Amino acid sequence: MNIFLIRHGQSYGNIIGNKTKTIRGITDNTSLTLKGKKQIEKIAKNFSHQKINLKKIFSSPLKRAYQSALIFKKYYPKTQIIIDENLKEINFGEFERKKWEFIKNYYQDWLNKYLKNKFNTPYPKGESRKDLINRINFFIKKNLTDNDKNYLIITHEEVIRSFLSIFFNNQEYFFSRENLLKIENGKVNSVFFDKKLNHIYQINSDIPSVLNSNLFYLIDNFLNENKIKKFFLNKNQTFSDNLVFTVFYKKNKLKILKIIPKIKEKTLFKDQYLTNILKKQNILTPKFEKIKKIDNYFFCLREFINEKLGSEILKNKKLSEKLAFEVGRFLCFIHKKLSFLKNDNYFKNMTKIYNKEKWKNEFLKFWLKNDLEVLKLINYPNENFLFIKKIFDNYFKSLNDFSEGFIFYDFYDKNFTINIIDDIVKIKNIWDFENSFWGDIRFDIAYTIKLSFFKRKKLINNFLKGYFNNKIKNKDKKIIFFYLLIICTGSINYKNKK
Repeated sequence: MNIFLIRHGQSYGNIIGNKTKTIRGITDNTSLTLKGKKQIEKIAKNFSHQKINLKKIFSSPLKRAYQSALIFKKYYPKTQIIIDENLKEINFGEFERKKWEFIKNYYQDWLNKYLKNKFNTPYPKGESRKDLINRINFFIKKNLTDNDKNYLIITHEEVIRSFLSIFFNNQEYFFSRENLLKIENGKVNSVFFDKKLNHIYQINSDIPSVLNSNLFYLIDNFLNENKIKKFFLNKNQTFSDNLVFTVFYKKNKLKILKIIPKIKEKTLFKDQYLTNILKKQNILTPKFEKIKKIDNYFFCLREFINEKLGSEILKNKKLSEKLAFEVGRFLCFIHKKLSFLKNDNYFKNMTKIYNKEKWKNEFLKFWLKNDLEVLKLINYPNENFLFIKKIFDNYFKSLNDFSEGFIFYDFYDKNFTINIIDDIVKIKNIWDFENSFWGDIRFDIAYTIKLSFFKRKKLINNFLKGYFNNKIKNKDKKIIFFYLLIICTGSINYKNKK
C-alpha cells in the first residue's frame, strides 16, 4: 500500500508560533494562510494529474488539517474524508502557547526528567511521545487494512514522526534528527508498505511522481541487491537532472543514492575519477561503493559520513561566519591542490578546458548572450536593459585578466560535511565533482557565493577573507562582482517572471 502523510498547509498559527517562539498544538484553531492553501492545492493537483487513486482521506479534526483535506476533496469528490481524533497533534498540556525560554526557566525539574527520557516523559498535563505512538498504532491497526490501496493522511508534524517511527521501528531517529528530516508544511511523506514482502520505504517530496514509475521498483531491487532491505529515502535538493536520495537503514546508518540518466555517463565517470584523485591527495570524499547501469540510468551508491552538513551550520549564528571563512580557505586549497589537472589527459578528455581566449569568446560570450535573452523574455524595461547591456559590454572589453585553474562549480553547503571541535570549524568531506571544468577560478568564487551566501554580506566578506587570506585585490573584487552579476541574471526564472 501507499500511505501519503501530508502535514497541513501553512497556518496563521505557524506564523505566530515562529514569530513569538511559542508552542502551538491542539489548542491552535487558526485557519490556513493563502500560502498554505496554495501548498495543498499544488499537491492535490499533482495527485489528480498523476491519477493516484485514493481509497480514503483521513484528517485530523484540527481546523488547519481539515481545511487541507477539503482542498483535496475538490479533486477527489468521490473519496470520503474521515476525521479521526487519533490524528490530532500531540497534547503539549501546560506548554500550549508558552515560550521555550519560559519553560527552560520555570520547569527545570520537568526538563531534567525529559532530557533523561524524552520518549516516556509526558508534557505537564499532556501526552508523552509514547502516548502519541500508542494512539497512532491504534489508528494504523484499525484503518490501514488493505494492502493494495492508497491512503492519504493529513495531520501534524509530531504525528507524522510517530507514523514513520512505527513503520521503521526507530523512535530515536525520527524524533531526534529534526535537522536532517524536516516535516514541512504542505509536503508529502510517502510511505510504501508491503505486508507480503515486508518492505517499507519512505520518499520525502512535495511531488511523489517517483512512486508511480518503474524507477521506484528499480530503486527497490538495486538496494536489495546491496543487502539493504528496509530503508527510508529522503529526496535531496539538486540543481541537476539527477535524482539524489539519502538512504537511511538500520540504526542511524546512511548512504547516498544517486540516479543519473545514461546520457550523463561522462560526468559520472569524471566524478568517480576525481574522487579517487582527491583520496590520493588525502582529501576525504565519500567513495563509490557500487555503480550499476539499469535501463536508461546509472545507479550509484556511496558511503556517507554521518556528520553535520554545511547547510546545518550556516543556520547557526555563532558558527556561520567561521564556516564561511573555512569554505573560502578550503576552496583556495582545492584550487591550488588540483592545479596539475590541466595537464591530466583523462581530465582533459572528460571536461572542457578554457584558456584565456576561449574563456572570453566561448564561455563568457555565450553566457552573456543567454542572459540578455532572459531579460528580453521577462519584458525587462528597455532603459534598464540597455544599462545592464552596457555594464556587460564594458566589463567584457576590459576583462583581460585570467586566473586559470580547476573550477569545482558545485561547492555549496550541502556538498560537504563539517567537523567542529571547541568551536573550530573544519571541512571534513566533500563530494560531487561532475560539473567541474577548467577556467577562471574567480568564477568559481562567485558561483560559491551565489549558492551558499547570497545576500548575506558578513558571510560573503568572511568567505572572501578566507579565500584570499585577508589580502583581496580590488581587481579580483571587481571581476568576482561581474561574474556574480551574470550568474544572478542567468538564474532568473523567466517562466514565473521572478
